[in-house]
Amino acid sequence: MSKPIIIVSATQIFNAYLWDYMILDLRSVAAYEKAHLSNAECLAYENVEKHEQQDIVIAYDEDGTVCGDTLHRKHQLLQKFLEMPQTQFVWVLEGGYNGFRMEYPFLCTDHPDCDSCLCYPQKITDHIYLGSRTCADEEKIFKNLKLTHVLNCTKECRDHFED
Repeated sequence: MSKPIIIVSATQIFNAYLWDYMILDLRSVAAYEKAHLSNAECLAYENVEKHEQQDIVIAYDEDGTVCGDTLHRKHQLLQKFLEMPQTQFVWVLEGGYNGFRMEYPFLCTDHPDCDSCLCYPQKITDHIYLGSRTCADEEKIFKNLKLTHVLNCTKECRDHFED
């Protein structure tokens, strides 16, 4: 049974940001050095085997066309990851870096608020997020996601932003 390469949205990647996975930037080294997704590694084309194996590999190029041509070198590299025993899925970011950056610029290294240690809430719908106390305590998260209201469902946690 062959393992699939799955096209995923920017929101699916956002919601998976705290999972244990590998993010691979398939763009040029120069593009990677200019800016990339937080926690991403630049894939050295000849060193696929040297990368640590993960259950899930998330990959992106500039615009999401990596799967458009199965003969393309980048697509063949993703196939090599699928051949590794531990890899269960390869996810390819729909819209690539450009699409992700439009929706979640604060998770890209060239954004002033980029902080890979922040624990973001899960996006449920366009205007509803589900998060923890840690999320509700962080003003930067409110700013980055343009959140305006919090529904506190606990007695123990105080409201941090009562204004």
